Parts: sequence; structure tokens; C-alpha cells
Amino acid sequence: MMMANDADPATDTGSFTRQSIFVAAQTRWLSVEEIIAVLNDAKADERHQKQYGIPKLGGAILERQTAAPSSPPTSGTVYLYDRVAVRNYKVDGHEYVRKRSNPAKIREDHVKLRHNGEYRVGGTYVHSADVDTLHRRVYRLIKTAEEKADIACEGPIKQEFV
Repeated sequence: MMMANDADPATDTGSFTRQSIFVAAQTRWLSVEEIIAVLNDAKADERHQKQYGIPKLGGAILERQTAAPSSPPTSGTVYLYDRVAVRNYKVDGHEYVRKRSNPAKIREDHVKLRHNGEYRVGGTYVHSADVDTLHRRVYRLIKTAEEKADIACEGPIKQEFV
């Protein structure tokens, strides 16, 4: 049960800022609450822009990228992509582990994350073929048919997470 002063990221993104998201991503994977807040904020910013023709005051927590990264992202990097506009956002310059059955495809592990007892976030994880500690995680909101934005996070896995 939430207290009156607890922020629910499903409706309130005020407790998360661009700086707090970037600092968190440098040392750990983003929490489910942080992921939901960023994706809901992006959705709210998109609605505001469609309605008024300008970005909302203060901007979004993360700005949507319009192209895939031009160089391989470093550990702790967080991007926000529109899957429809940037079809090749997963082509980031890193070499990832391939499927055994079809070496032309990259192996992706899928996961659903819960928030308040409901599956709210779907994700895919891929592992670097070159660096054991480099992984990419891509998240999206589930249960919303109109949602098209994804978060791509690059980060290390430390021993205590394994």
C-alpha cells in the first residue's frame, strides 16, 4: 500500500530527473519504477507535443533519439528510442552472442517485470560476445497498445548481481 507522500511512477515522474537517471545508470541497472517513469514521461511529452505543437515545459526526462548510435555506446549509457521511427536502434556497433541454432541472429533473453503485482515492463537482454561484463537491456511498457518507445541501457554486470 502506498503512502500519501510516495510517488507512483505510473502517474508521477516528478521524483526522477534526467540527472538522477544518468547517475543511477552509471552504477546499476534502472529499477522498474525508474523505467516506468521514463517511459510514461516520454508518452506524456509526446501527447503534449501533439496537442500544443511544442515540447512540455522542462522537457522530457530523456529526449527521443532519431537515429541509431553512430559509435558503440559505453557502459551506463541510456537512450530513448521510438521503435517505429528508428527501426535499427539495436545496431549499436557492439558484437553480441549469437543463437546456436541460427548464427545469423543475436540471442535475446526476454523478461517481464512487475510493478505493484502487475506485469508492467517487458524487456530483452543481450550479452556481449567480446566483453563478459557488457550487456544491453531494452525495455518497453506492456499493456498499452499505443506505446512505441523503448529504452536501451548499456551496462556492466557486477558479481553481486549474478
